[in-house]
Amino acid sequence: MNANRPLFDEETWQSLPYYFGQLPEPIHLQIWGDQAATGAEREAVRLAQALSVQFETISFTALPRRVDYPYYPVIGIMGSRGDELLDPGVRIIGLPAGYQMTSFIAAVQSVSFRGMTSEAKTRIRLRSLNREVVFELLTTADEEATGVMAQRIFNMAVVSNHVKAY
Repeated sequence: MNANRPLFDEETWQSLPYYFGQLPEPIHLQIWGDQAATGAEREAVRLAQALSVQFETISFTALPRRVDYPYYPVIGIMGSRGDELLDPGVRIIGLPAGYQMTSFIAAVQSVSFRGMTSEAKTRIRLRSLNREVVFELLTTADEEATGVMAQRIFNMAVVSNHVKAY
């Protein structure tokens, strides 16, 4: 992966303000990985850095690998309130590409909107959840439907501190 190669084509850059330009709450992306180890880890940092330059509501931090993640890069999507990071347990494992980028966009929007695109009844029931639930959604670059499912599980993670979504 060439660091001089543009992350997106011009058409994609022009469409990103539609998804990230009006986020109601700030987002902080935490990238876990070793930029010297793989191109995907390097590209994840480039992605987060480019988005933070383009959109004032997005910031990022690059962090070293952790022992509890088997695959890298890991992109943690955090909310923020002032200097405090709010971790709803939303993670993207791997570098988003193709339709996987839709899942990344859904994750960012779910955290920024605090899960408000879920039905009220769903949010109420999730808040009364008293046991841990972990969702792992496997996606491919060419599977269009996973974006819809991703938004649902990321919203659930944002609404309930007992839900984690990968």
